[in-house]
Amino acid sequence: MATFSAQVVDLVGAFSDETALDSFITEGANEVINAMPRSMRERVAEETSFTNTTSSEGSKVLHVLRNDGTIDQPCRRIPARHRGRIQDSSDMQYATATDPAFYIQDALVTIFPTGTGKLVSIPTYNQGSALDASSLSTITNFPNEAEYLVTLYAAMKALQQNMSGMMTLAAIDTTALGAITTELNKADDVISTAQGKVDAFYTSIGDIDDTTELWDDTNKRFTVVKNALDYAGNLIDGNKPDAAYDVAQNLLDVNATIDKMDAHLIDGEAILTNDPTSGDVATALAAMKAAIENAEASLDKMEAATESVFGDEDTFLTSNSQLARVKDALDKVELLIETNKPASGYDAHDLLQAEDIELLQGNLSIVGVELQRAQMHLSEWTAIGDMRVKEINASLSEAQAYGSEIQARLSYASAYQQASAARGQEGQSRMAQANVTLSVAQQELARANAAIAEINILMGSYRLDLEGVGPYLQAATGYISQAQGYVAEANTRMQREEQKYKWYQAQQAKLQGDYDRGIQLLAKG
Repeated sequence: MATFSAQVVDLVGAFSDETALDSFITEGANEVINAMPRSMRERVAEETSFTNTTSSEGSKVLHVLRNDGTIDQPCRRIPARHRGRIQDSSDMQYATATDPAFYIQDALVTIFPTGTGKLVSIPTYNQGSALDASSLSTITNFPNEAEYLVTLYAAMKALQQNMSGMMTLAAIDTTALGAITTELNKADDVISTAQGKVDAFYTSIGDIDDTTELWDDTNKRFTVVKNALDYAGNLIDGNKPDAAYDVAQNLLDVNATIDKMDAHLIDGEAILTNDPTSGDVATALAAMKAAIENAEASLDKMEAATESVFGDEDTFLTSNSQLARVKDALDKVELLIETNKPASGYDAHDLLQAEDIELLQGNLSIVGVELQRAQMHLSEWTAIGDMRVKEINASLSEAQAYGSEIQARLSYASAYQQASAARGQEGQSRMAQANVTLSVAQQELARANAAIAEINILMGSYRLDLEGVGPYLQAATGYISQAQGYVAEANTRMQREEQKYKWYQAQQAKLQGDYDRGIQLLAKG
């Protein structure tokens, strides 16, 4: 099996700090030991013999034995403050050869009565006796099935150290931006040297008419070149135009913005989840579906001939239905009015024709009763229909409420996504700001080049051969070009660092999940 160092490198990609890795392996071993169930600890425990007293340092004590001359008797553990009581024969805690005791004090295990004892323990580790990750592939007195948890623990710590190291953006600050400053400083030094040569030449040739633009202390072009280069360097990493807005600070702000963007995306994912069958939205959808199904069931009842007023046409002819009873009452009213009921010559028309007012009133009283009966059955029919409609409306209202809940939760998720997008726009703004600052720096470099070109023209106009100045200026231009190349390198390095950091984050989360599950299973035995 590969060493612990090789196993960790397989998980994290690259890690060279062997001293830190030894500490991580040691910490992981102790943490896994603390999570072990007692049965597992006893399985891998070691037994060492001692007389009277032995050291407890570097071990987790499981139990202590004392030989009574025949067998090894288990020792009961007492607090160190009770050590006098186990030596007092009149005390109820007095220890005997068949009922021995032990206590731990000053990192020492002491048995009483004195004699030959055995310490059953498993080793623990500290920085003074750290495990060597580069040479070990297994741990003595350690369950084989739990060693992978030690590797996972060390890998997570290594990833955290890698991510912590990246927060300084050292590859950008010290390599790219530092190189830019270095090259500009070289250009500044070269130009200062060239300026010294020109000043020396000016001293040697004396006064030249109409050359104040070149030689005057307040307007000379060499000062313009130096000032432009100084300002370009300050724009990159010199707190210009402000401490919060030079290129280096903008790059740090971009990194911080990306971290916040990732946090918002994690919040949105917590609402939506990766599993469409789980989460708050899925629960609301299920409840909404159930409410709609209840509404459909109520509608089915309205359409069923057995219990609804909206059945087939036979309902109107069935003697027990409400509408049939309404029809029966109305039919009787019709008979009483003009169809010889209760007998020929006694319907309402006949009685009216006969002007028999007393019998007519009686007949009309019966008609009123039948109409009331029809109205009652009709009201009953309407009430049943209203009940079903209300039942349907209640279910649909419940479904609509769950739909509103879903919309609200989706709005939360959308808000997090919008916040993440806003952070992305903020990062883009910071990058645009950095690019603008770099553009100003490039303009300053262009101004320096323009002043250098002007110097060359003025010097050429007077046919002055300034020995050595031309090569210095060419070297300065080369340094400036190299500095511009490092600007592009800074952008490239930043993109690579961002990708690497995101991979570290994802890998650390995966390893943490595997480790947590392993610890839980280990604790359960």
